[in-house]
Amino acid sequence: REREREREREREMDSPSEETSDGSLMSQLTPQERTFVLQQRFIEVVCKMATSVVMPHWNSSYLELCGGDSGLMAWHYGKCALYVSSLEMFFSPLIASLSDQLGRKHLCSWGRVGWVIFFSGHRIRDRSLAHRALFEAIPWGIIQAGTWPVFSAAHSDLFGRRPELSARVKSADGFWIDLAGIFSPFIVVAVARLFGLAALEHFSSLLTLASMAIQLCMVETLKPEERKPFRLSTANPFSNLQLLFRNGSGLRRLTISTSLWFWCQEIWSTQSAYRMVSAPVDR
Repeated sequence: REREREREREREMDSPSEETSDGSLMSQLTPQERTFVLQQRFIEVVCKMATSVVMPHWNSSYLELCGGDSGLMAWHYGKCALYVSSLEMFFSPLIASLSDQLGRKHLCSWGRVGWVIFFSGHRIRDRSLAHRALFEAIPWGIIQAGTWPVFSAAHSDLFGRRPELSARVKSADGFWIDLAGIFSPFIVVAVARLFGLAALEHFSSLLTLASMAIQLCMVETLKPEERKPFRLSTANPFSNLQLLFRNGSGLRRLTISTSLWFWCQEIWSTQSAYRMVSAPVDR
């Protein structure tokens, strides 16, 4: 309790006063928080561009592996999604619990190594459907598991006790992420015409490496005195489910609605994997 009160006093001392605040988002943040928000926003924008830019070659190479059979492509992608989700279910709580002991930024950086392997290793990945499944399962299901939960936990370390300010930060981040999605198709056309469709994979790898470099430069948000020792009892999906369903009806309803939302996303991504196959870029 004494540490919590001390943290509140430090935050009040560091926070801009009402006289100096002009009501804008950045004026309500301390210098450290402003730096964190801008760095985190850059990472989210770059990751959005990396995943958007790679999609034309991702789709075309996948369809080519399936011999042009979009039904086989959807079936295989559904299997890969099952592998990834099953692995993430066990590895994500493990990584999140480790971040409570070791800190946030290094585990976030390590997770993006999986992205780089998936993108830059496309020549090996696209040799067969078995190689494709392996490259889906290990980089996404194991290496990058827990990356975004830990990334969100870093945000909560600073803004978890100020939900209104946290919502404003996330809303502003969403604007810039959507803007990145708007400009990504123009990048796709330019890179594909200059260097070919496969170059999009390497471009996405470079974007991911840039996000890793920024992540390593970020200040650690979890102070040493706030860290918790790793415990296997809290690092498994079953204890997390108990936490969600045994702490009030509001949390249970939120858990169910969030699960339904993610199920809808997975169904849509499986459908779009074969429905939205890419056409030649020069059309």
